[in-house]
Amino acid sequence: MLEAVGDQGITDIIKTLMKAARNGDVAAARLVLSYTLGRPPSASDPDAVELHEEELERQLAIYRPAQSNLFSDEDLERLQRYAQATDRVD
Repeated sequence: MLEAVGDQGITDIIKTLMKAARNGDVAAARLVLSYTLGRPPSASDPDAVELHEEELERQLAIYRPAQSNLFSDEDLERLQRYAQATDRVD
């Protein structure tokens, strides 16, 4: 079929399609835009977003090492006292 239409035929069809799109033919505009810009991404299902996030968390857990407590309770208390003391200085 490509041989039958030829390069000039394809060019003519594209020009006609673009002219129709410019003149308000919505179907022609959609076709031109879908081939030049690509189709818009599908909207995400709001009900599935949380499930998707949970799945990502499970996948990431494989790559994340288990976190140990970086600070002891004493360290955290000391940091909290320091933060409170510096807040009072202002």
